[in-house]
Amino acid sequence: ILEWFPATGFSIQPHESGISLQTYTVGDKSLMDRNALFHFDEKYDGSLITYLPAETENVYGGQNLLSGLNQFESLMSAVDGIGGIIMSSVIDSSFESYFGDPMSRDEGLAPLFSDEYAVGIVLAETCVESEIFSLDHSMTCTNEARAMMILEGDDELETHAQLLAEAFVNRGLINQGVGEGDLGGDVIFKTSLEQVQEEQGDHTFNVIQKLNGEDILLWMVKDEKLFLSQRKSEMKAMINTFSNSEESFAESETYKTLEAINSSANHTMI
Repeated sequence: ILEWFPATGFSIQPHESGISLQTYTVGDKSLMDRNALFHFDEKYDGSLITYLPAETENVYGGQNLLSGLNQFESLMSAVDGIGGIIMSSVIDSSFESYFGDPMSRDEGLAPLFSDEYAVGIVLAETCVESEIFSLDHSMTCTNEARAMMILEGDDELETHAQLLAEAFVNRGLINQGVGEGDLGGDVIFKTSLEQVQEEQGDHTFNVIQKLNGEDILLWMVKDEKLFLSQRKSEMKAMINTFSNSEESFAESETYKTLEAINSSANHTMI
């Protein structure tokens, strides 16, 4: 390890709201060049963070997620020789469980995850009336974490996203459970899905939902960027952000304190 990384260090920067920590590692380029475990084809600049709404609580972003997965597979293989194979099999199995087998994992994911990506988490308060009888009809409220994701692509991005969405809807949600009575053993349950369209201002987005109207996944493509969310409120917030009617996370005080560090990073986690 010392041959590959002859020096390492870290710096701490104080801020009014806390501290930020950045690590530095010096590597031997002659050993790492074109190695799948370390090589980065493109520099990450964090431009997609500007499309996340200001109320975003946590952000993770980077460049070429598929390359990152390949790097991790290489690391797992380097550790015990079979870890990478197991990881690859798990990813392939998960991909097939959602989309069937109209295409391989690499064919399905490469057009989506070969460029910049950003994931944002917001906390949404949900309240339900207490089940315990009370005269004041008290409410119980909890914070629910909801995810948004933005992927950068090319002029084929929307066509590819539509193919994957159709494969997902045709496949339906597949769950495995234990049967009762005459069924016995393991039983495969399929929940049918449908895809509809809704509008927010001048923009149209797609909603993949159960037949009872429960949202599963929302998506739209704008300017060669794929926007994904779990709920309509987050999709509408992203639309309002890139339409410049609401501030983005990049304009928040949280991001401004870390902007200098982000400029020299390969990934961002806030």
